[in-house]
Amino acid sequence: MLHWDELVKQSLLGTQHLPAEQINLPSSLGLTAKDLPHQDREDLFFKAAAVSLQYGQAGQQAAKPLALPQPAPPEAQPFTSAQAAAVARKLAQATSLPVGVWRRLWATWLHTVARRGLVASPELLPLLLQVAEQDASLRPWLPAVLGTRGRWLAQHNPAWAWASPLPSLPTETDEEGTPETPEPDEAWLTGKPEERLQWLTQVRQRDPVLAVAMIQAVWKQENANFRADVVRLLAVNLSAADEPFLQSIVTDKSQRVREAALALLLSLPDSAQVRQATEFVLACVQWKQEKKLLGLISKNTLEITPPASLPHALKALGVDPVSSQKGLSDGQYQLQQLIELVPPAAWEAHLAKKPEEIVKMLAEAPMKLYRAAFEEAVIRFRAADWARLMLQFVSHHIGLLAALPLSELNNTYHELLVSELKWVLDHLGSHPDGPDFAFTLPLSVKLLEGATAKHAYLYPELGLYLHPDTFAHNLTENLLANQQNQYFANNLRNLLQTLEQIVELRRLLAQL
Repeated sequence: MLHWDELVKQSLLGTQHLPAEQINLPSSLGLTAKDLPHQDREDLFFKAAAVSLQYGQAGQQAAKPLALPQPAPPEAQPFTSAQAAAVARKLAQATSLPVGVWRRLWATWLHTVARRGLVASPELLPLLLQVAEQDASLRPWLPAVLGTRGRWLAQHNPAWAWASPLPSLPTETDEEGTPETPEPDEAWLTGKPEERLQWLTQVRQRDPVLAVAMIQAVWKQENANFRADVVRLLAVNLSAADEPFLQSIVTDKSQRVREAALALLLSLPDSAQVRQATEFVLACVQWKQEKKLLGLISKNTLEITPPASLPHALKALGVDPVSSQKGLSDGQYQLQQLIELVPPAAWEAHLAKKPEEIVKMLAEAPMKLYRAAFEEAVIRFRAADWARLMLQFVSHHIGLLAALPLSELNNTYHELLVSELKWVLDHLGSHPDGPDFAFTLPLSVKLLEGATAKHAYLYPELGLYLHPDTFAHNLTENLLANQQNQYFANNLRNLLQTLEQIVELRRLLAQL
């Protein structure tokens, strides 16, 4: 377009240096620049530019129309309600919340919809896809709520290519009754490592056996780091059915894989490794009844004989053979580590005593050396009866609460919850039933009062578990009224407002 080049040249040089007669217009117009009505050189320049622009646009060949895609297939599942859609839009607008809390609120919405067999209504689909596009951790939950229309929509945007269907569950079994492995999902075969682990986590929650089959199908082609991450993921829904696979990889070439597999095997009460440690420890411990005051009084004791040497097979369990603590012999140190691997039920059978009798014995001074090891075993094997007795007679170790059902947190141990709030929140965040848990109203108030009284930090995650009516009776103003430090009071007000917002969103989610 020579005429346009002339206009650019004149705009650079200025109209005073280039006569209007030298401004070239397209010859097909049949006129020159000076034929255009104008008042001065500048006016002529702008009109010539306008004519050239219109000529260029009018002279272009029209773009070929794109072929319309095939219509979305009909949806087989029912849609979410208008109320659920309103809550989703509120979550999308709650961008001021801490990312971790915002993410978990979204996960609750997605999980609730999926659990009820619903799919997102059509107007929500772009919003959900955009949210998961920004936060990849939410993607594993999306396919279950997108439905056929959502997957159809995702196909037309490369940024949403990850929104593919979940791997199908096996419907057939082989001659031995083992589920046959279905065709792996594309996200599992070709996704990024973090996306593959997210997919596998969701599959593991839905069908643990299928998850192991998927791992076995690709095991040999994966690198050591990814294999180790995959093994650790099997802690979700871990059961005796996983032992054959774990035993097959406990001698893997990678140390990280071996350690991950062994850690899980040592959490299975009937695994070969736990049975081996249990047999060795029980042989070192006997229940004795001592007579005192000429036989008038008898006293029960546990007689513990530390091992003189440690078999090589037990060293393979990760037992450190040498004590570095003054006053603690190597044998005592080895026995401490091994007691942590003994299921509490094994003590009941070996000693022929009830849990309460054994736990009370642990409260005796001579057992102080091994008390912490028994606590770790109770936590490892989730022995709820023993945990209650240990908390009652022996210890206030906060970790023992991990062995109890979440519902019991509302019944007792309140002072322990107030003093160890961060541990409680971490425990709830990792517990499979955590999203559905809520403190009672009295305990919710007590937790807030206890934390503010100590000027402790109020973690925003606490809002995920407070009772819906926690802030219904001017609690915020009552808590602020007791603060003398204005700086702390201002920070506290902001935190309490954030907690109120989270509690309200949780209340709306509970009503879905």
